[in-house]
Amino acid sequence: MTKRFLATAAFLLSSTVLVSATEIGATFETACPFGDCAAGISLSQPEGFAPTPDKSTGIRDNRAFEDLAAAPSGDVFVGVEAALYQDGPKPSLTTGSLSRIIRCDGAIGEPKAQYVYPVSPIPQAATKPDGGNDNGMSEILALDHHRLLAVERSYAEGFGNNIKIMMIDLADATDISAIASLAKNDQRVVPARKSQVLDLLAIGLAPDNIEAMSLGKAKDGADVLILGSDNNFSASQKTQFYAFKLLSRPQQ
Repeated sequence: MTKRFLATAAFLLSSTVLVSATEIGATFETACPFGDCAAGISLSQPEGFAPTPDKSTGIRDNRAFEDLAAAPSGDVFVGVEAALYQDGPKPSLTTGSLSRIIRCDGAIGEPKAQYVYPVSPIPQAATKPDGGNDNGMSEILALDHHRLLAVERSYAEGFGNNIKIMMIDLADATDISAIASLAKNDQRVVPARKSQVLDLLAIGLAPDNIEAMSLGKAKDGADVLILGSDNNFSASQKTQFYAFKLLSRPQQ
């Protein structure tokens, strides 16, 4: 049976096609015209992403297909929040994690390439005794056919969230589609280049669980980067939207 993506994200691929997905590890996702999913496309999940019962291979629970983006070319990018089991550990306070970004042909739903995205180490220790913490790639947004923005969203109990926006460039990144395990690989792999463009804490904001990102327009026609949070149906969390006016965008 062909496996399908699942992640908690959605976007319009065109005026008639909605792409949606979930992060919890189930294995069905569809992209379809409104009101007629039978006529739509499905994004095929590559080998190695379906979780095995012994947790030796595949996506981690709640760290799965968190990210979706559409390039102007029509390609669809799908990212996992942190490393697959076979690719290495999830992030810690001292080490990062090797996430994967899949490039799919948006017209037929088939994977075209995979790239390594190096998730940063967890930036903040929990301040609550025995509290947990994490970090992961919670959203991506395509600017062109090889450059994307990524949200790295971390949380530390007793402290809160730390949100950073990264610029990703896939231009010279290695296609790792044929590499079954990054942890057991002896080939040279060039990861996607990344650089930080925004740190919400550093500019005095108190972000919650940011997991959505999109481009919009201000009244004066300027491009605006919009971020949104997921409150997880929790009374202790907030639904937030942030809007940042873009002064410039990368040139082709």
